[in-house]
Amino acid sequence: LRDAPIPMKKSMSVEIKAAKNEYESFIMVIHPNLRMDNVRIEISSLTHTDGVTTFDSEKFQIKKVEYVKVTKPTDSYGFQGYWPDPLPEYNVPQTLTPGENHPFWITVKIPSEAKAGNYTGKLTVSSGNWIYKTDIKILVWDFALPKSPGMRSGFGLNMNNIKKYDNIYSKEDELLVFDQYMQAF
Repeated sequence: LRDAPIPMKKSMSVEIKAAKNEYESFIMVIHPNLRMDNVRIEISSLTHTDGVTTFDSEKFQIKKVEYVKVTKPTDSYGFQGYWPDPLPEYNVPQTLTPGENHPFWITVKIPSEAKAGNYTGKLTVSSGNWIYKTDIKILVWDFALPKSPGMRSGFGLNMNNIKKYDNIYSKEDELLVFDQYMQAF
């Protein structure tokens, strides 16, 4: 959440384990004491321990976690306030306000042809003269996930609950939201 306390446990690196052809994500949260202008996040290419094999930073996708103001909670867990929800693409430098959490959702797609083993690279956050760097370590297992699932799945969907949750009143909106749920699933 925007005002959640800073975790006590800190790590000096990001460590990921994944199969070939798998997406894996992590969250980086910046909590500045002062306003930060022109914040840039960059990820280097990752190099295998053999020193030769790499995969480039274009395999990473960075999204900024934004907030939605909730004025009417929809269940007993919820409360009024700002909740993290939208994930717009991070593609321009950001201005970060002090005293708030600014999360970034970072996803890497492990290439299906990646060589198994350990890869390392750098994640760099900068703002003006301030620079923070941390290591990214990825262990790629020696197997690949299939390009498409080999098993079908089923799920139930109650449009009456969705209409209440999303405040849908017209048939046109119901069809549009139904299509969006189908795309999400």
